[in-house]
Amino acid sequence: MSLQIALPRPPGFTAVLHHQARAVRLALRREALVIGVAVLFLSVVGFIDVLNEGSGLPFEPVGGGPLALLGLIFAFAVWKGEHVFGPAHLWTLPVARGRHLLAKTLAGYGWLLAACVLEFLWQVVMTALTGGDFTPVEHRHLLLAGPPPADPASLPTTPWSPKAWEWLIPFGAATLAYLFGTAMALGVRYKLRWLLGAATLYAMLGVASAGRAIQLLARVAETVIGGRVGLDQALTAGQTGLADEMPGRAEQTVIVWRGMPDPAHWLSAWTVWAAAGLLLVALAIWRHGER
Repeated sequence: MSLQIALPRPPGFTAVLHHQARAVRLALRREALVIGVAVLFLSVVGFIDVLNEGSGLPFEPVGGGPLALLGLIFAFAVWKGEHVFGPAHLWTLPVARGRHLLAKTLAGYGWLLAACVLEFLWQVVMTALTGGDFTPVEHRHLLLAGPPPADPASLPTTPWSPKAWEWLIPFGAATLAYLFGTAMALGVRYKLRWLLGAATLYAMLGVASAGRAIQLLARVAETVIGGRVGLDQALTAGQTGLADEMPGRAEQTVIVWRGMPDPAHWLSAWTVWAAAGLLLVALAIWRHGER
């Protein structure tokens, strides 16, 4: 008579995902408290500005910068306190490391999207409470070609109001920042060493050939950041590069636009960077395969 021992079946991916969603929610409590205090502070400042200026807060996208920062915070906060590298990660058993890392990454992204939705609702509430305009119209000075005139305020203006697709820009920026932050959190063991190594390499290039090295790095940075599918296009739909502050008369600055944001250009750039981020996350997870 042989004794057969039935091994317990490992939990399914859905069960692991639900568990990680609860775990990430608890892990992000401190960050959520800090962000909540910051939002409360900004709300108070907004009300003070409304009282001083007598105009409500307009309902318009906040841009990619703030939510990109939020995405980076979430990417590293999800994995804080965990020893991702080495044998200390044995507590993930009986779930394979790759499935565990993927589940926790998706759980963190879900809470990030929830935070982005809350930010959107916060804007709705602030606009309503301050009596702001839900359909604001901005008259932008447009310069499509040639040098600017002596008085930029004399340039023709064109009305511009936020389009529906522009509300996707902050969500896209948060997604990109979360992808690249997660790739670094999971794929790089010694993060500080990589940063110091990059700085040392830059200094060595500068000593060897300062002019050529700086020019080469400047061209690369210009392409990566401000190119057609550059990071500025992916995070802000190119609005940072399209708008310039120019001195006008009476010591006033005038914002001059050299073009308008284009949804096709933004989507193509965002797709390129999202694909790169997904690839890096996949490689980072693959690095932690079972041994």
